[in-house]
Amino acid sequence: MNYQKVKPRIQLAPFIDSIWIQKNDSSYSGTSFPTIVLPTTTIDLVFHFGDPFVEIDDNGSQHLLPKIYITGQKTKPLKVKAKGRTGIILVSFKPWGLFHLLQIPANEFKDASVPLADIIGYERINEIEQKLIEAQTIDAKVDIVQSFLCDFLK
Repeated sequence: MNYQKVKPRIQLAPFIDSIWIQKNDSSYSGTSFPTIVLPTTTIDLVFHFGDPFVEIDDNGSQHLLPKIYITGQKTKPLKVKAKGRTGIILVSFKPWGLFHLLQIPANEFKDASVPLADIIGYERINEIEQKLIEAQTIDAKVDIVQSFLCDFLK
């Protein structure tokens, strides 16, 4: 599994703390163990360019996570599990960053994973999902995500 950290473009740097990439070309089976995501104060925008993860609730039920979503501040651990080949670009916002881009208070995302399509519309999400699929390199995928985010600054 590869992890990589990328600095955001200069236009995005006042709002974004970091951009993380996780990629694994090996396919996970249904027997892989879940990952525990510890409570955090960060708000992240997640772009899956591989197979999406599932979230496992306290009852053991599994819920497929959207391909592109905002995950808010967490007050309790979260269990997620890979299903297939993973490819994630995770944009970690500075505390004020998401509000500046979307004009939505951070507390709206507390302990939630909200599909970005619910906020900006499915047409725009379908467009970026297609671009991420077509991009051949990680650098190209990160460039697509950063261009997408820069559009909110205009």
